[in-house]
Amino acid sequence: MDADDVLAKIKPRVGSEALAYAWYSSEPLPGFGGNTAMQMVEAGNDQQVIDYIDAVDAGVFV
Repeated sequence: MDADDVLAKIKPRVGSEALAYAWYSSEPLPGFGGNTAMQMVEAGNDQQVIDYIDAVDAGVFV
């Protein structure tokens, strides 16, 4: 998995590639020390970002 996988996973949820990238690069993720998805992916934690998105979809995080 990599940045492209994370962006592909979030794009349908936010509506466009531009909004997906904005979320990916600037939205701090709760529970990850204020890191963005981009920072998480760059640190090699892309699976955690995918798992977070799945958890949000399942209603675990709001």
